[in-house]
This record gives sequence, structure tokens and C-alpha cells, in this order.
Amino acid sequence: GKYFLSASLRRDGSSRFGADNRWGTFYSFGGSWVASNEAFLEDVSFLNLLKVRSSWGVTGNAAIGDFPSQGLYVYGQDYDGNPGAAPSQVSNNLLTWESQENFNIGLDATFLDNKIRLNVEYFERTSSDLLLDRPLSLTTGFSSVAQNIGDMENKGIEVDLSVDIIQTS
Repeated sequence: GKYFLSASLRRDGSSRFGADNRWGTFYSFGGSWVASNEAFLEDVSFLNLLKVRSSWGVTGNAAIGDFPSQGLYVYGQDYDGNPGAAPSQVSNNLLTWESQENFNIGLDATFLDNKIRLNVEYFERTSSDLLLDRPLSLTTGFSSVAQNIGDMENKGIEVDLSVDIIQTS
């Protein structure tokens, strides 16, 4: 009841990406230590819970619609009275998973018969190979093409303090 470890591994496939990039492997690791269950804190009467936790992992994103890596054609583009077809989407066989690397470390504490709860967490999230529509010159006949372009990083500290001021029946 003091030490906790977790791990996960998954392999996902999606036909939304190019034939050589359909599969992604994603994983995570986490752990926590309930310090308040240690003998050296058992005599601290105002402390109900003191837990340190951390995790790190990589997840994937495939939320880009159907068939963005495929070159598509549209029919009904008649020319001079004859049936015809025209390209409607540029192909991109290099399209692959967008990934997010997440790290956090936090502290959870409750005091005075659980009347005061404090959660403090530092987090970092790095998104790579963002799935975006890259603008093209309209002289190509297309306005954009789906590509993995761009990276983004979010980091910060979250603090949550809850206090039960009045408790009545």
C-alpha cells in the first residue's frame, strides 16, 4: 500500500496514413509513493495523505478524417459533353502518426480529517509531427495537402486547493 508502478504498451494501426506508416507503438510508465503510509509519518496527526506521483508516456493521434494520404479523384467533371474525372486531393504517402510525449510529477496531500486537499503538479507535453493542412499555391489546382508539420510544447504548474469550511448534517 505504499509503492505503485504501472506500465502500458499498445500498437495501433490506421489506414488514414501511408502504407509504410500505418502502425504506431505507444507506451507509458508511472509510479507513486504514499509517503503518509511510512512509519516516520505515522505520528503526524494533522496529515491524512501525502503522495508523490509521476508518469511519462507517448500517445498517438490519428484524428484527421478518412483517406488524407490517398490521391483522390472526383467524377462528373464532364468536358465537351464527355464524362470525365479530375484529381480532388493530393496524395501524401509519408503521412504518419502525430505523437504527444507527456511527463508529469505531482504531490497530493490531505490534512485535518480530509478538510483540506492540495494537489500540485508540474507537466510537460510535447506534440510532434502535427497533422495539419499545408497551404499550396492555387496554381497547382489544390488549396492544401495534409502533412506532418510543426511541433508544439506546453508546460506549466497546476495547483488545486480545496477546503471544506462548513460541514453540517
